[in-house]
Amino acid sequence: MTVSTKPLSNRIAVVFDFEDTLVPDTVDGLLSSLEIDALEFCQKQIRPLIDKGWDKNGLQTLHL
Repeated sequence: MTVSTKPLSNRIAVVFDFEDTLVPDTVDGLLSSLEIDALEFCQKQIRPLIDKGWDKNGLQTLHL
């Protein structure tokens, strides 16, 4: 094993793009994989809070 391929740490990071900055509809894809209707989730959980002034991206992450 060379220095360039030697692991620096024994930890693995799991990263998810909740704000759709890298690819579109990542939250919808996650909800679908959990068998949750994304449109219904947004209408019942997210929209009422957005209407009160909350930030959409923060709410989706908070409610997951």
